[in-house]
Amino acid sequence: MTIIQNLAIVHKSQGRFKETESLYRRALKSFEILEGTEGPSTLHYIRELGYTLEKQERLKEAKELSRQALKSFKKKYSTKDPRTIDVLIKTISILYSQDKNQEAEALYQRALQLSEENLGLQHENIPLCRRNLAVVFLTQGKYREAEDMSRAVIKGSKRITRLTDLGTLNNLANLTTALLVQEKTREAQATVLLFLLDSEELLGPDDSYIKSLWGYIDLLNLMTFAQRVTRKPEPKEEMVSEASKARWTNAMDILRKI
Repeated sequence: MTIIQNLAIVHKSQGRFKETESLYRRALKSFEILEGTEGPSTLHYIRELGYTLEKQERLKEAKELSRQALKSFKKKYSTKDPRTIDVLIKTISILYSQDKNQEAEALYQRALQLSEENLGLQHENIPLCRRNLAVVFLTQGKYREAEDMSRAVIKGSKRITRLTDLGTLNNLANLTTALLVQEKTREAQATVLLFLLDSEELLGPDDSYIKSLWGYIDLLNLMTFAQRVTRKPEPKEEMVSEASKARWTNAMDILRKI
């Protein structure tokens, strides 16, 4: 069984989800015989199988399996158990993929509340739920709520976590999008610049993360310039340099990979 588990991990890391699914189904069948339908390993593979189906965009199957896993985890461990909360968050992700935004919003709020009450305010589930809530708010046009939720991610994170967490750029994107839609362009620029200065002190000017932040600032500068062009037919401002455009492209590439 260990060989199957390790091979599944390798396939999953390589994005070979069809092969991962096949191995997970074999493991699930074996553990159902060994432990029963509610054994810890059985529930683990039900959860992982749902994740694998989601990655293959088989959302209906993934939703059914995730709901089955959530029901079983609640029965075995309780609603407040970290494993149950983790399954809940994965289930919400599938709902969001199916454009069920209102249901996803309510469940993310519930997952956030459970995480805060039972896992501690520094648990990784809390910024995850807040970032995802911000995205759901943006999708529904709730820009002020998206701004507030994104700011809560920043406020609630430790400095070292805030500056090195892979979700930081996504959260910055959520926050600046909410600000830009509300025509708070200068505030968006200032927000990213403060992050840049704080990060550069810790990581150094040559870090790829720092370069991506510079690129993001260039993007905001470009948008500000475009707004001025719209208001003034003959602006005197100089166009953004080729180096700035290159840094912006780099930032967008990094954002897509996160």
